[in-house]
Amino acid sequence: MGSAGFPLWIRIALGIAVVLFLWWRISRKWDKASAYSDSMASEEEEQKKWYEQSKADARVQQFKKDIINQYSIVEGTEASGENYIIKYIVFYNNGQSVAPNDSNAQFISFYMQGKDHLIVSKNLSTGEVSEAKINKMSFNLSLPEWVKRKW
Repeated sequence: MGSAGFPLWIRIALGIAVVLFLWWRISRKWDKASAYSDSMASEEEEQKKWYEQSKADARVQQFKKDIINQYSIVEGTEASGENYIIKYIVFYNNGQSVAPNDSNAQFISFYMQGKDHLIVSKNLSTGEVSEAKINKMSFNLSLPEWVKRKW
């Protein structure tokens, strides 16, 4: 018998139970802290993706605004005369079409339909703009196979 009147094995069992309980509580807090830091990391990643997407969207919108002014773009109606309808917007990197939010995209091309078909491309690093008037068959052949980004 000990000083508290409990046998030694009960005191040892209670000591082990207390240690296990404390270990369980601490590990739960560590798990919560780890989950919190993981969620913060994924949130930062989401913010980074959103920022890259908004940068890409801003580039598209500015270029779209520029060519709308330059080429008398008519959206949503049939084109007549020198007016054009934007049919597709495609991003390219090393000659391959890429997703609009790809930060490595080197070119953006607007495929426009009017009396003639017109492709206006912009080099995203130099800002150089080029255009090509082509026939309908060449226009369709030059489009990438994947689903086009329509406006």
